[in-house]
Amino acid sequence: MAKVCTLTGKRVMRGNNVSHAHNKTRRSFEPNLQYVRLYSNALKRYIRLRIATSTIRTLDKKGGLDKFLLTRRAILLGETARKLKKKIVKANAKQTNGTLADGTLADQTLPDGKTISPIPNLIQTPTKTAEIPSSEPNAAPTITVAPVETTAEQG
Repeated sequence: MAKVCTLTGKRVMRGNNVSHAHNKTRRSFEPNLQYVRLYSNALKRYIRLRIATSTIRTLDKKGGLDKFLLTRRAILLGETARKLKKKIVKANAKQTNGTLADGTLADQTLPDGKTISPIPNLIQTPTKTAEIPSSEPNAAPTITVAPVETTAEQG
């Protein structure tokens, strides 16, 4: 039976061992599969999978199991990973439900990091600050304070 990674669907590759005398003998290149327990933030539980060590490095780079599965196209995933991705997408939809705690619509973050605002063409304009006119063009504004007169109270 061929060894298959449950996340990426990596399979055994076949080739040749070639000696110095160019004698060719058939061999197979098998992925380095490991059993790992990965935590899913969306499902709030650990998931036990058999994945390749190269996939473990990719999971670390992407930022975890959820982000890896959400950014990966389904056609590149194994059967187990496709089912897991559907569960994570459903769990994310239930948790956010498209609204924030105060009832306003939330910005949607795409897997590539871009955000979509629910209100189209919303442009934030910077606010203007009051400027103090000055006689010199590059001079810092000066503020003068008048001395306060105090009267001594007689006891």
